[in-house]
Amino acid sequence: MSTPLYLDLVAMVAPALSLWLLIRQKPSFVGIARRNLIRLNIYFFLILAADIGRIIAQSSIATYVMLVGFFLVAMNFGHAAAVVQFCPEARTWGGSMKIILKRTMLFPLFLLILGIWLAVTLTFEPVTSSLTMYGNEAYVLPAFPTWYIALTVAVAAPVVLYPSLLILSSLRRAQTSYTRNSLLLMLSSWLCFPTVGLVVFFLLSPMIPFSYELGLILSSALYCLLAISIRTLPGTTRFLKTSLFPQGLIKFGKRYLVLHDTSMRSISFLSSAFRSTIEAGAKVVLKSSATWLVDGLSRNDSRFKEWTENGKFVTSSARSDDKRFGKEGLSDKFGLSQTATVFVKELERQDLQGSMVSIARDSKNEPEAEVLLLESSQAPRPQVADFLQKNGDVELVNLSEASDPFSTLVNLDHPRIEGSKILLEYSSNSNFEDLVKKFFDEGIANAEMCTLFTSKSSKLYRALKGKRMVRIVAASSLVSAPDETPDGEIQIPDKELGLVTSLVTDLFENNKSVALSFVFDSITELIRGERWEQVYSGIKQLIELLSPSTVTAIFLVSKETTEERFLGALRGLFSVQMRLDDTEGQALRVVKAEF
Repeated sequence: MSTPLYLDLVAMVAPALSLWLLIRQKPSFVGIARRNLIRLNIYFFLILAADIGRIIAQSSIATYVMLVGFFLVAMNFGHAAAVVQFCPEARTWGGSMKIILKRTMLFPLFLLILGIWLAVTLTFEPVTSSLTMYGNEAYVLPAFPTWYIALTVAVAAPVVLYPSLLILSSLRRAQTSYTRNSLLLMLSSWLCFPTVGLVVFFLLSPMIPFSYELGLILSSALYCLLAISIRTLPGTTRFLKTSLFPQGLIKFGKRYLVLHDTSMRSISFLSSAFRSTIEAGAKVVLKSSATWLVDGLSRNDSRFKEWTENGKFVTSSARSDDKRFGKEGLSDKFGLSQTATVFVKELERQDLQGSMVSIARDSKNEPEAEVLLLESSQAPRPQVADFLQKNGDVELVNLSEASDPFSTLVNLDHPRIEGSKILLEYSSNSNFEDLVKKFFDEGIANAEMCTLFTSKSSKLYRALKGKRMVRIVAASSLVSAPDETPDGEIQIPDKELGLVTSLVTDLFENNKSVALSFVFDSITELIRGERWEQVYSGIKQLIELLSPSTVTAIFLVSKETTEERFLGALRGLFSVQMRLDDTEGQALRVVKAEF
């Protein structure tokens, strides 16, 4: 057996293993990413099989198949990089292409350059003949015209560069460590393949025997590692959309009406909201003057000057006068810079009279969100209510009322509550849903990221579903792997503590610049355990994970359905305990407080 043939057979091991791993993987978890990798390994396997046929039979048909395989691998990887950059939530190839073609001009150009190189290579007979003879028993070295080598190098530059830039852009946006590691591995795999397939083969093969086959072995090993890196393993949530598009207080695709009084609290809220948005890779465009906001941010946020200099916070005047904005718009069109925009506009009283076009229809090529600022003195409550009724996609954030609706129930202020881990006992007849709403309203008013962990069958889930500034993680027996709906709700299999802890870690890593508020409902649906000791151990693990002082958490427990021994043990875990009495007035009492 010749050395090139032996090396090709060795290289086949990795893509075969990758295919086996990917086919066994739960498909709903990573959407199109899994199918992209399956195709990638099939095409890579095709290249190796064709190379073996070329070596054994000296067949020109095998050479053509090998070249088409190179084209398919490069095309598929370019598509995979574009999916990661623009639409990681996409489930179908067609759906992803619709989004990609709307968002970037460079992807069709990338495919065109690849197609031109393939067409030239296939039609120029001396090149295909040289490729066919390369690798026989006498180890005939390929001999290509100088013009063809120059063409290949010229083509390789943009072909290698474009997917690399897309992955690098995603790397800047991703903040969780395992997502970054997977993207780095993806980038390494890509750089290895075209370097070997499009450059090394034509430049180094005449000087280094078997460099092509050795390069294929290295590439196949990296693709195998990439397949392993996105497998569905207990406790991982990689490649959910939120791990690649971390969203802060403002969610893309949503509109918010912010009632404010130009106070420091309003400035603080908007500063935190903009900070988390910009750190997620988006930009903020102020479409009206709002001098009180610009002055407040410039005085109170040390990063405001940096935002404006880098084009991450653009005012209406800068948009028309600053030439950098035009360059940034061109870069956005190519899909190589920010991938989302938050538009901020100040409303007048008369603006409340009409209806607005849905933001889903109004947005053009990139994910958008809109913040509508309205001074409370300009906002009669009946008129605001009528505006919200006419515009069902607008959520109200009221910063003009008391900011501590939950804390005041127990005669405390928000700073005393912040950072606490609270056990809240309730009875089945008590209105604990309203209590949780007040807790989240207080968190939102204080610029905190709010998340509810619950189950699909919970009354609390039904009460809070649709509240856009609260992220919902819902356990369900109907799903077998984590999934994310278009409105941002995350669904997980029930009784999977590993997934809960992984999501908590993600939320903390993606939102280090803001405080977090969590509510854990339906504990038995989130933690698997035949005995209460196992559930107790799971809750203890969550409390330890939530130890940072920027995290406030409430654990809900029903007094009637919880075993007394378990309830007594739980009380020992919490330094703050509250009880919602089933009495007239639904009084909330602090039973224990060690702030």
